Amino acid sequence: MKKLNSLIILFFLLNIFLMAQPSISLYPAQRYKLPYQYGIMSERQKWNTLSIRSIDAPFILLGEQRTKYVFTDPYFNLLDETIYNYVGENVNNRIPIGMVSSSQLLFGFVSPTGSIVISPLYYDIYPFVEGRAEVLRGGRVGIINEEGKKITPVKYDRIGDFFNGVAVAEFLGKFLLLSETGEELTPAVYNYIGRFEDNLAPVKKNNLWGFIDRMGIEVIPVEYTFVSSFELKRAIVGINNKFGLITNEGVLLTSIEYDEIGTFVGDWALVKKDGKELSLSRDGKEYIDLKNK
Repeated sequence: MKKLNSLIILFFLLNIFLMAQPSISLYPAQRYKLPYQYGIMSERQKWNTLSIRSIDAPFILLGEQRTKYVFTDPYFNLLDETIYNYVGENVNNRIPIGMVSSSQLLFGFVSPTGSIVISPLYYDIYPFVEGRAEVLRGGRVGIINEEGKKITPVKYDRIGDFFNGVAVAEFLGKFLLLSETGEELTPAVYNYIGRFEDNLAPVKKNNLWGFIDRMGIEVIPVEYTFVSSFELKRAIVGINNKFGLITNEGVLLTSIEYDEIGTFVGDWALVKKDGKELSLSRDGKEYIDLKNK
């Protein structure tokens, strides 16, 4: 009987012991075969773990004050003493983190082991695309690489998407062309830079139009009051309501003398000059009656 009573007491004490264990024991990191995990703590309830949101998400620990985040090894030992105010999801071994500095939440990235990859210096960091990401600080935008090195200064009003090696950026209300390495291919002097077609983009400066190539060179001088988009290496340019035809190499195929140049259908377009209606070929040749030619 004494032995039975001892077993009952032992069983009772064991149950009390198991009930007193923190819930984290139900979710060991080794179960998910992850080399490291990161966790959250509160200032007043350090390591009071309540749940796990998902396999790849941080351990959730709730406290009476603002939630804090730290990084641990699989046995929940602190990897360092750094405490974060924000930890995001792990994407490609880059975990976004945030720290409050002078009442401003600044963002950076750490590795899954908690090592700083990109210091928390920015008001926002946009997703990485082809190894580059836009960063925001003080109302200005710049570009960094995946190691946190600056590709451009953080000084632009905005930066467009890169396409075929170049992007349009705005600086102090003017536009310029940027390379993937951060080189300014043009000065910030344009009121507008359009989309590239036939490797040329229309630009506007002081109410006049021209075209630049992907190196930022003005292939067609900014001297026209009107330009059309390029189609099959041809565009219409105009000065003071007179129009002509130009190639994507900047060669004028006609004088700027037509009152109208219509849309090309095949190799021909209807034009008007001195009150007469003519036909114009893509080579800039006039024909009075296309059907008889």
